[in-house]
Amino acid sequence: MGLANVSCFELDYAPLFHPGLLGLFKIMPNQHQYSLLSSQLLGDGVRFYHPERWRELVTEDSPAMHVFTDFKERTPESISPESKIDQAIEEMKMTKVKSLLVVEEGSDVILGLVSSGDLQSMLTGIRAHQQGVSPKDLTVGMMMRKAEELPSIDFKDLSNARVGHIVRLIHELGVMHLLVTEKIEKTEKLDQMEEEVVVRGIFSATRISRQLGENITSDLSAHSIAEINRRLAL
Repeated sequence: MGLANVSCFELDYAPLFHPGLLGLFKIMPNQHQYSLLSSQLLGDGVRFYHPERWRELVTEDSPAMHVFTDFKERTPESISPESKIDQAIEEMKMTKVKSLLVVEEGSDVILGLVSSGDLQSMLTGIRAHQQGVSPKDLTVGMMMRKAEELPSIDFKDLSNARVGHIVRLIHELGVMHLLVTEKIEKTEKLDQMEEEVVVRGIFSATRISRQLGENITSDLSAHSIAEINRRLAL
C-alpha cells in the first residue's frame, strides 16, 4: 500500500496497522530507557467513566474518598462577599450545591464559606437586625462563616479513612461541611522550596446522606442552634 493511501488514523497507529511504516517514525532520545507498556485493542461495548456514577451508593465502610468532592476534579463554586444573599441562594440552586466558597473576585484566597442552611435560617433575620439592614440587603460577607472558624482535616489522613470516620467527625464538630487541606510545594526566591497549605476539597453532610441512603444531618440541629447562639454573641 502506498503512503498516499494511508489515512491519518492509520498513520497515528502505524505500528498496529502498517508494520512497514515503522521506519518513518523517529526514535526519541533515551526512549529505550523506558520499558514498553502492554497494550490491547479496546473492543466493543466499553463505556466511558462517569466520576459520580460509579460511587453513588456507599456504606460506612467505603473509602472516604468515595464521598469526597475533589477540587482537582471539580472546580469549587464561589461567590464574592459583596454579593447579596439572594444571589448566593440562586447560585446554589443553579449549580446544585449546598455551599459556596467566599472569595474576592479574581482571587482564590478563601475568606469564608456560606451555606444554604444558614441563608434560609433564623440567622438571617437576626443578622439583619444586628447590621441595621433589611434581610434583602444582607450580603454574603455578613452571613459567611469566616475562614478562621472553618474546621478542616489534612488530605494525607484520608488514605485509610472510611466514610464512617467522616460521619463521626462531622457529628463531633456539628458541621455540615468539612474542608480538606493539602500541603504543596511552591518555589520562592533563590529557588528555595516552601510549603503552602491549600484547600484540596470538601465533605458535605448532604452528599454523604444521599450516598449512604441515610440522613446523617438530623442530629446536627442542636449543634446548629448552639452555633447560631454563639455567632450572635460575636
